[in-house]
Amino acid sequence: MQTIDISLLALPASLVASLREGQPVTVCHGSETVGIILPVRSQITPGPCGLSKGEFKVPDDFNDPLPEIEATIYGKT
Repeated sequence: MQTIDISLLALPASLVASLREGQPVTVCHGSETVGIILPVRSQITPGPCGLSKGEFKVPDDFNDPLPEIEATIYGKT
């Protein structure tokens, strides 16, 4: 992937503003779409942890190997 400094592009300020607002920009050459510029989602903050606390229980055998997978990998029956 290549990185281009925005100062090297001749983008109108309205397109840069759209990207800052989280809207993608489609790049066309004639009638052909050649790319899409996607905004970086750095403005989104993660939600608080623990919102589902107590709503489900992870089984004690959650990390135990599955017999089907073991048989496939190691040829056990």
